[in-house]
Amino acid sequence: MKSTFELPPGFVSTAHRAIVHHLQARDAACDLVPSPEALAETLQIALWASVLRVEERPVKFVINLRPGGSTRAIPLRSSIPLSARELAELSTATLPGVSAVHVGRGPQRLEILGIDALQVEPSAVQIEVQGAATVAIKAGNATIAFISGSEAEILDLEVYSRSLFVDAPSPGEGDGDGDLDREQRFRDIARTMHGQVRGGTLLVLSSQAVGRPLGELSDVLEAHHELARPFDGLREIDAEESELLRSLQAAASGSEARAILLRLRTAELSHSQYLAGVVRTTALDGAAVVSCDGALLAFGCKVRLTNTPEIRRTRPTVAPSQQVKLTDFGGTRHQSAARFVGRHPGTRAIVCSQDGTVSILNHGGPDIVNCLEHAEWTF
Repeated sequence: MKSTFELPPGFVSTAHRAIVHHLQARDAACDLVPSPEALAETLQIALWASVLRVEERPVKFVINLRPGGSTRAIPLRSSIPLSARELAELSTATLPGVSAVHVGRGPQRLEILGIDALQVEPSAVQIEVQGAATVAIKAGNATIAFISGSEAEILDLEVYSRSLFVDAPSPGEGDGDGDLDREQRFRDIARTMHGQVRGGTLLVLSSQAVGRPLGELSDVLEAHHELARPFDGLREIDAEESELLRSLQAAASGSEARAILLRLRTAELSHSQYLAGVVRTTALDGAAVVSCDGALLAFGCKVRLTNTPEIRRTRPTVAPSQQVKLTDFGGTRHQSAARFVGRHPGTRAIVCSQDGTVSILNHGGPDIVNCLEHAEWTF
């Protein structure tokens, strides 16, 4: 058995520089960033922990790696030497996205100091173990680098930002806040599709299709389950949450603020339930179809197209894009989505494989599809 996972030469030092650059660009303190040596050591131990199993289950956990302590940590009376076995055992005591294993420098080596919340110090470096040899390196909430099996790459966040799901408004038009809301809505959908581990396809219609009946696409889409009216729950809940936040800021008393907070929590729960309901329809055979605002129009749809679009595939990394043939572009889900997006200007698609890989397809011209693969690396 090898003592270390093989990573590209200079990968850790490049990732460390990217972390510092990301934090400096946001005026965040960099004194909590561990040294490249500490990052490399923790990364190797996390990778070995990722291939272990606890009670016959794969482990998933997050490490908060910072030199200092945390005021909100659940501290251990005696720290534990950092090891793959100890990490794997503690993984069941944490919840990814909520809590993490707290790792810091002990008297002689890195040690496990306790368990703490991810949101305490945003500048903390996080190592998120998502599966066997599948690890994301994060600074705050931003993914800086990703390791998946034999692949280890530094992410380019600008690539992801250029692959948004919303149509670019015409000059002098559009609602900036509305565009951001729509962007966040589709990011939430993509994350939820990734989390359901069943795969699925979501086709997003162009803004030019707003108000038009879905039947106009009957020659290219066979809608097995068409809705009587658009299911617009996500947008309605988003609007309610925004209104409640404004009311909270203007609250005149503590009792009024508490009442609004209770309503806000109810709205957030409703948002999660609505989101889960929409995403579950993507797991059926065929694709779910939504408007550019995220209103569900139909699901179980079959694409009736035989065109062969050109695929320009890229990753959210510094690696250059590649041109691939449709026949080499995934399976039926990916190829059907590419045919639809390549044919219709302004359309998008989110395709999630059963292994959790998320691809974002954008119309790039007549029968040209720009595909961002491994979008889940940025989640």
